[in-house]
Amino acid sequence: MRVADLRRVAWPGAGALAAAAALVAPGGAAGAYAPTLAVELGSTEPEVAPPLTTTTTQSPGESATRSVRIRYPPQFGFNPSFAVAGCAPAQEQMGSCPEASRIGTARVQTPLANFSGEVHFTTDFRLVIFLRDATGLIQQKVVGTFHLLEDGSREVVFDNLPDVPSSFSQVALEGGSRGILLNPRTCGTYSVWAQFESHAGEVATSEPSVEIAGCRTGPRITGLRVRPQRFPPTGGSSGNEKGGATVAWSLSETADRTDISLQRRTPESWRQLKIWRGPGDAGRNELRLTGRLRGRALPPDGYRVVLRALGPDGATSSSRASRFRILPTE
Repeated sequence: MRVADLRRVAWPGAGALAAAAALVAPGGAAGAYAPTLAVELGSTEPEVAPPLTTTTTQSPGESATRSVRIRYPPQFGFNPSFAVAGCAPAQEQMGSCPEASRIGTARVQTPLANFSGEVHFTTDFRLVIFLRDATGLIQQKVVGTFHLLEDGSREVVFDNLPDVPSSFSQVALEGGSRGILLNPRTCGTYSVWAQFESHAGEVATSEPSVEIAGCRTGPRITGLRVRPQRFPPTGGSSGNEKGGATVAWSLSETADRTDISLQRRTPESWRQLKIWRGPGDAGRNELRLTGRLRGRALPPDGYRVVLRALGPDGATSSSRASRFRILPTE
């Protein structure tokens, strides 16, 4: 299987697999429908394909889950070193996917029996989990399909799950060349979003978070300010050059450059208008703001600049922002 082929797939990460194995309760005393998903990374280092363990739990008496959606944020990417030969359709139909297609294991607890099995990757870019009881006489296959969302998030959907109770399911995926998911390159806390729908039509969500740590330390930005904070664009109706402002900041060490993003306030958030490459000298740096963009004066409104310094070894600083307001031209 070629890496180029795999890159066409929307990769979800392994949290969805645990949810896929959640064959949860159809009967018993009614309870609030509230499945939860936990995600544990075997390595929290940036840009590695970690071993990943996911666990889905549900209280006895809740409705059985019919479908599950698991979504990883766009900062998680596809592992370019993924090297797993997919399970062929004939092998899948026989329930005998080869060891070369295995990417993890699963186990599920139900009132009927405890089940365990293997997670396989198929040649047509699906996930297949074969669950068997201790005798090997009972088998359940669960299939996941992938979707790439407009914002770059990866989502996997497991639908038409059986109406069978389960309070616990866990999937352990391997990392390295058998790991599908690649950790974000930037350290921080990231949320994984899960939506469960029961056979009774109830809907519940779960949002576990994972921490990426161990990033290289980049330059630090301090003393960021825009002066003045309220100003008209240069070149008003009188034709003079009064107006504009100066963006000033300091760097703790020399950087390759400082990226400066100009953003305008919207009712919902901030909209990026332009990115400049500014200086990266250790100590004080400056950039002139004219209040004009592409030859036109910016409309009177609230704006901000967001700065991030990029070090020579690829390490980046934390982002810093400073707000200002554009006034009407003269």
